Amino acid sequence: LEQPPPPPATFPPMEHNVVGVERGYSQVEDDPRAKPERVYKDAEWAIIFLVHLVGVVACAAVFAPELMADVSAAHAGGSDISISAEDRRTAGHVMRLCAPFLAMGLAAGLAWALAWIVVIQRFASTLIWVALIAAPTMFGLLTLYLMLMGSGAALFTLITFCITAVYAGWIIMYQRHRIEFATLTLETVTGVIKLYPGTVVASFASSLPACVWLFAWLIAVVACANHYIKLGHSFTYHDKYGQEREGYDIPAGGKLLLLFLMLSNYWTAQVITNVVHVTVSGVVASWYMMTDRVGSSPTVLSFKRAMTTSFGSICLGSLLVALIQLLRQMLENARRQADNWLAMLILCCLSCCMGWIEALVELFNHWAFVYVAIKGSDFKTAARETWQLVQHKGLTALVNMNLTQQACNLGFLVGAVLSGGLVAVSARSALIDHPAGDEALSEDDRNNYAAGYVLTIVFSIICALAFTALVSSTITSGVTTLFVCWAEDPAALQARNPTLHARFDEITEKFLRDDMGRPPTASGYAAQPPPPNTMAQHP
Repeated sequence: LEQPPPPPATFPPMEHNVVGVERGYSQVEDDPRAKPERVYKDAEWAIIFLVHLVGVVACAAVFAPELMADVSAAHAGGSDISISAEDRRTAGHVMRLCAPFLAMGLAAGLAWALAWIVVIQRFASTLIWVALIAAPTMFGLLTLYLMLMGSGAALFTLITFCITAVYAGWIIMYQRHRIEFATLTLETVTGVIKLYPGTVVASFASSLPACVWLFAWLIAVVACANHYIKLGHSFTYHDKYGQEREGYDIPAGGKLLLLFLMLSNYWTAQVITNVVHVTVSGVVASWYMMTDRVGSSPTVLSFKRAMTTSFGSICLGSLLVALIQLLRQMLENARRQADNWLAMLILCCLSCCMGWIEALVELFNHWAFVYVAIKGSDFKTAARETWQLVQHKGLTALVNMNLTQQACNLGFLVGAVLSGGLVAVSARSALIDHPAGDEALSEDDRNNYAAGYVLTIVFSIICALAFTALVSSTITSGVTTLFVCWAEDPAALQARNPTLHARFDEITEKFLRDDMGRPPTASGYAAQPPPPNTMAQHP
């Protein structure tokens, strides 16, 4: 007797949209008005982070009065450097002429960054192809130029050219379907960002606390260094060439305090960046899980989760990267001060290895924080789930991330050229042509106008790069989140957006299976035995 054939696989209707896995905590809720009991993950690390911020403020408060007193005393004592009234007048006139062009550069950079979202959505496939071919072409031309110049750096660029050329050839000849998948993810994510512009606003708004923190941190560092330099002593030593040099040493307490402040800078910068990343990931996950009931302010709700229940996990993951960055900086400082070639070689190799470790940990954290955002996991659980994803879909995830990032990075070059070129053309008449034709101006005055012209162009280019970087990071966070959601629970997208699910399913049938060769399943990547679909469990 033959057994009857099994019924065709179907996706059961989802009875809920909860993405949390523990009682009382859900990152994406059916009812936005529901207020479940909050469960703060890795709360002790959030407390440690806040205490460390208090410590930095305390350092500034203790040592800043001494710094201000020293500055006042130096000012009262007079200075040998004086600026003539004519020079002050010229400098003021240059600043007034530069002001509108500085505003133009700021506006041009912002306009391009916002327009870049639309450009990516409409020309995603073209941008991916251009970026894929541009990398080996650029390194090939650079290698040829360095070889003609007889530079030893040509060997390094030649190796880079070979790597990028082989990668591009592999994608073009054997993996074109991955370009289709990357194109669809970019188009989808940019559409979500246009639907919820609060994600971009959150990225731009993060610049404010970053600037405030940098200002406070600089005050603390300068004040502490000013205090401990007075307590230090000078000494003589012989450098690697045998020449006698004079150095300066500060007490051990000052070294430890400055080391703490350096770690604080790395840690806080990572926390600010990752809060934005988790916020954007939460918005994209909310759209993926419940397209028709996201609510009017998903960015605000996602930001609240990032700053409350998930903040401890963000602090813990950010600390790991900050510690590696600190160790790498210490190795670099030791390498510069090494007095023999063997020590320099060893420290150079260690610093290089630490740089690779830093890049890998940052990449791993980038994916782990997606799980923190969509499941509300603690960092340890998120890291374990990320490792499972790497085991089953690591190659696909890395290739997709690389293709989308390369396309986004084209915006840096285009934005810098457009913004800098616009300001250069607009400001040339006022800052170059007019001063050149004014015979009453001295050569030094003309140089001041030329310096203002160059600085205005540089400022506009920096604005375009910074704004484009904020937009690109938002898109990258969304692409990563969309990939994780699709890999874990494609059925959710079928229930909410059948048309988009069909497009993803058509492309992923060609390649998106377990990178170890096992076929895809309705609940995500297949394993032996299949893992539970944790993205659709009731809390």
